[in-house]
Amino acid sequence: MRSFIPIAAAVLPAVLARPQGLNGGFGGFGGDSRPDSGSYSQGGVGGGFHTVGGSFGSRPLQSAANGHGSLPEETATASSASVSAQYTGSIDHEKAKASGSSSRYGSSSATAAAAASVTAAGSNAAATASGGTALSSLAGGSGVGGTTCTVTELSEVTASASACSNILLDGVTISASQTLSVTVPSGGALLFAGTMTVEYTPDADYTPIVLKGSNAKIAGLAGAVIDGQGSKYWDGKGSNGGTKKPDHFFKLSDLESTTLEQLTIQNWPTHLFSIDGCKDLNINNLILDNSAGDELNSDGDKLGHNTDAFDVSSVDGLSVTSATVYNQDDCVAVNSGSNIVFDDLYCHGGHGLSIGSIKSGVTVSNVTFQDSTVINSQNACRIKTIADDTDSTVSDITYSNIAISNITNYAIDVQQDYENGSPTGNPTTGITISNVTFDSITGSVSGDDAYSSYILCGSTSSCKDFTYTNIDISGGKTECEPDASLCPS
Repeated sequence: MRSFIPIAAAVLPAVLARPQGLNGGFGGFGGDSRPDSGSYSQGGVGGGFHTVGGSFGSRPLQSAANGHGSLPEETATASSASVSAQYTGSIDHEKAKASGSSSRYGSSSATAAAAASVTAAGSNAAATASGGTALSSLAGGSGVGGTTCTVTELSEVTASASACSNILLDGVTISASQTLSVTVPSGGALLFAGTMTVEYTPDADYTPIVLKGSNAKIAGLAGAVIDGQGSKYWDGKGSNGGTKKPDHFFKLSDLESTTLEQLTIQNWPTHLFSIDGCKDLNINNLILDNSAGDELNSDGDKLGHNTDAFDVSSVDGLSVTSATVYNQDDCVAVNSGSNIVFDDLYCHGGHGLSIGSIKSGVTVSNVTFQDSTVINSQNACRIKTIADDTDSTVSDITYSNIAISNITNYAIDVQQDYENGSPTGNPTTGITISNVTFDSITGSVSGDDAYSSYILCGSTSSCKDFTYTNIDISGGKTECEPDASLCPS
């Protein structure tokens, strides 16, 4: 069903210290439900949405993991304050995941508290007091945020996008072979609530979610989860064979001056985000959890394969901040684009922070990875180009303040020898890599075959102007071709 909700104001709970609990999320819209006055609810500032529909009366949205709607004013105010105070400071990622009690995987009481917003008169002062942001800011306008459509069926999305400023997807299921394709209204918002399940579709050409728009906000409410049911696909082969799998799960296409935040996504089949053709896109506070794919198959390989989190192409202006990633392939792979920053990432189990593999005829420039952690992964900081490809440049790349631990292949890696997704050992010179800075890369590699640094370039002209400062990596070997000047001293 779809309901139309004029919104007076709403708040977001305090942003918790990263990594956040499932997922910190937004608070709810709420207010006085009116079963006798048509299909709307006049919003105040409240805990859960209320959908009103004729004789059915009001229905509270299950906006948190515990499934409750609005809290009383006193409870909501106290809970919002306490959860903000409780989850500050550092988090032990592994203990947090194991216990389920950290701000990332928060306990049910913490999640419920995070979902509650201040039940006051709808003023921005109340929002500020709770550490949140008014809906007017969320929706990109001033004053009232406009009309919000609550959608529970995929078939209602198109009409809602035409009729309303904001769209709330409440527990929508994406049926087999169907696509959630939305151009978010300019100045509006697309919100996710409850659990969105994407049904099994063994098709390499299938993309379940495609979002476009400009000057928009895309966000998850507290407790919202998008589940790709990856275990139905995983066979250790990824997109290289076996069961057919959607090649990308979530496509962000041609978004401009838009923010995506507070989403939790789990169990995607292969590559997660395709970020393509976007300009001035801001992404923050994501939990991307494919850890279930770490289970081993009969050959001893992880079931999840080719599960990149962020694949980036043809962007101009991209900022990704505070993302927690558990996967089995690249945490990030930048394939083309400029003016890109990845900040405060936590990457576990995959292939690290990558540029490439770079093919012919593209430009990668002004890319920064900073203040991030790469742990229990094959690689940490990596640049790779395709052998025999030409007419591409990779320039002004910075890796700064990257903490690494238990890296089994390469901590610092630059290679010009890739072909069909694998290194050949024979570098070429057709693509130039220049002005690369590695600063404050610290931690350890493990295993007899691990490298603290591995540089394999075709020449000192195709790889040039590499700068290393404050490199402190324990363990591993060093190899540098064609000249030792390309490696840390």
